[in-house]
Amino acid sequence: MVRLPGGYFDERGQLHDEVVLGALSGRDEEALLAEGIPAAAVTRVLARTIQRIGTIDRIDDARVRELLIADRQVLLLELRERTFGPRITGSCVCEQPGCGQRISLGFAIQDLAVRPLADKQPAYACALPPDDRDGDAERRVTVRLPNGGDQEAVCAAVIAGGSGAQALRVLVERCLVSTGGDPAVTADRLGPADLLAIERFLVDTAPAVDLAVCARCPECGTCVTVELDLQDFFFGELVTGAARLYQDVHDLAVHYHWSEHDILALTKPKRARYLGLIAEAREAADAGG
Repeated sequence: MVRLPGGYFDERGQLHDEVVLGALSGRDEEALLAEGIPAAAVTRVLARTIQRIGTIDRIDDARVRELLIADRQVLLLELRERTFGPRITGSCVCEQPGCGQRISLGFAIQDLAVRPLADKQPAYACALPPDDRDGDAERRVTVRLPNGGDQEAVCAAVIAGGSGAQALRVLVERCLVSTGGDPAVTADRLGPADLLAIERFLVDTAPAVDLAVCARCPECGTCVTVELDLQDFFFGELVTGAARLYQDVHDLAVHYHWSEHDILALTKPKRARYLGLIAEAREAADAGG
């Protein structure tokens, strides 16, 4: 059971913040290798592995898109730990002038800080900055927090060549629930200051996973902060393991005479256990021969 830092509100307004998450099978790994937009790939992998959200057991892509971004990140981290283990390793280059030393990174997934949503609501009132056209009138909008569908839409806008400002407008217009009946506050009339105010509100309000990892350069002693791109990292590991997946299928099929269908139904850790037994048997045979 995974507790979500945000939570999912269903059509009746009921909050669901616990998820039963299954494991990623070889068949899932194979299917995900062809995914394109990272946010869309996260939707597909979670739709294939989430078994239940609270009392909701009918899980599809549309439902997963409605999960808050931080909730999806927490689930992806849990899935990553179950598939590849609890530690993440990598490297970066020290950017201190005159250094350029490569730095090894290594940390446990459980060490990443998660900020839960303090006040769980389906939507929130957000104050806008004063507008000269409205005098001192208070300007407010009602917004919901960004979800996976919003993330997919923003990714698609950026890939299509949209600017950062255009991507922000796409996000805000999607998250805008109500303008409170104020005719001066419509989506198309929101100015740059309004968009930035709403963006700051969403960032400050939404739950978050701190993906900033610090490492000290062994050469110059500088502390380097690296922002982990969780989606690219996770799917990069899957792509890197593609050749290994088919080698696993081959080795298990040769030794146990299992079908490809049965082998791809196994999770990566379970495949590894059987491959370990094969290796031990071979070592024993070599020692005895």
